[in-house]
Amino acid sequence: MAKILIADDSEHGRASLRALLLLRDGWAICGEAVNGRQAVLMAADLKPDAVILDFSMPMLDGLQAAKEILNVTPHVPIILFTFHKTHQLDVEAERIGVRRTVSKNDPLKTLLTAIEESLNGDRPPIGPLAIPADKSLISPGPPANEIVGPLAVPPVQPLEPLVASPDKSVDTSANASVVDPAPARAPKSKS
Repeated sequence: MAKILIADDSEHGRASLRALLLLRDGWAICGEAVNGRQAVLMAADLKPDAVILDFSMPMLDGLQAAKEILNVTPHVPIILFTFHKTHQLDVEAERIGVRRTVSKNDPLKTLLTAIEESLNGDRPPIGPLAIPADKSLISPGPPANEIVGPLAVPPVQPLEPLVASPDKSVDTSANASVVDPAPARAPKSKS
């Protein structure tokens, strides 16, 4: 019997996965984690035959959890199951050691096939293209400030100070001074 650990912060997501996986003979759910940290602890304790991780979870996201799980159970196949599947995420997941990345928008058969292949020890490429064995053929990619997609961090734009002027309008010029629009109040005396 193959033991599968599910980790998803959505109760509905876990229930749907549980119902799907329990339809397969020879598969059992050994645990359900509600966040990435719990997934790591449960994987270390339960020693599952496969782990299905949601990407967006509290405590640790799916990639962080996968990295820590593989530190404690290095040979367990991990499947990242996410709405945020991109080629960039596929590459990062493979670099960490995730066996497959499956979109939650894909047909359920895609997930079932990924689980079967992972349990059988198969490791097909997780992205749209196989990553060459010679890593020198891979370009480093764009600088972080040019990355687009869900993993991109928007560039920080400096903000001009907003300063209230005596006429209650806002002055954004660089030589504006800070004005306290509240009138000064006399301290209350204790009687």
